[in-house]
Amino acid sequence: MEQWLDSDFHKAIDPAEMRTQMRAFSKFAAVAGRSTVLRSSPVLTMLRALLSEVKQLAPVLGDLKHPSLQQSHKERIHGLLGSYRLFDEPVVLVGTLVEKGVTSKAAEISQVALEAAQEAQLETVLDRIRGVWETKELDTIPYKDLRDVEILTGVDDIFDALDESFVSLNSVLGSRFVGRIRPKVDELATRLHQLQETLSEWVAVQRQWMYLQPVFSGGSMSGGRGRSKIQEELASEARAFQGVDQAYRDIMKKTREDPNALRTVTRS
Repeated sequence: MEQWLDSDFHKAIDPAEMRTQMRAFSKFAAVAGRSTVLRSSPVLTMLRALLSEVKQLAPVLGDLKHPSLQQSHKERIHGLLGSYRLFDEPVVLVGTLVEKGVTSKAAEISQVALEAAQEAQLETVLDRIRGVWETKELDTIPYKDLRDVEILTGVDDIFDALDESFVSLNSVLGSRFVGRIRPKVDELATRLHQLQETLSEWVAVQRQWMYLQPVFSGGSMSGGRGRSKIQEELASEARAFQGVDQAYRDIMKKTREDPNALRTVTRS
């Protein structure tokens, strides 16, 4: 026990190894307690007292060394220890932690570690969703015989991926541990909702463009000379469509250059 108390919490202490040794000593103490010779031995009494201390100390040290602890969690632990900043100290003896009352704050420290672990799991879900949209691309195909003009295709795959992402995000938002990472979740959800709404409108506009493009495809719009009869009769409508047509072609050009779904529909 003294060896552990004199060890540096940051380096030498392995809570799992402490628990392993504690189980071995506990077994020895149990066997010795059945001996009529050793039962009343002061050494056995001292061993049992030390085991009792270690039994309280090992779980707390495990929580304090939890790999999911972030700075916000560490600050909360500092507050529990009377502002003793153990995570900022280069060397912290386990004995010092005992003096600072870590065992008396075991329940509170355990709760902080639990929250850190749960938040880390939620972060993993967020990272998995982000990973999907880092590689999800919009598919395009050439449209008829128009030079350098393409249209969206296979958008059902994007909508299916969105549905799956929203299910995962709702699961994260439903967790009672979402508090610290709520801004990240909300930001991602907002971007995905923007993607869903924009893509729905995009598909609708494309459908109308495909219907009207042949109607106003004569003359300068198809690269030929002169104007079609429809363009002459619907001059104002034709001019309006020219603007839409050019904007659509520009959007599809940018989509070919960068087909990433999330960046494409959320770029300014």
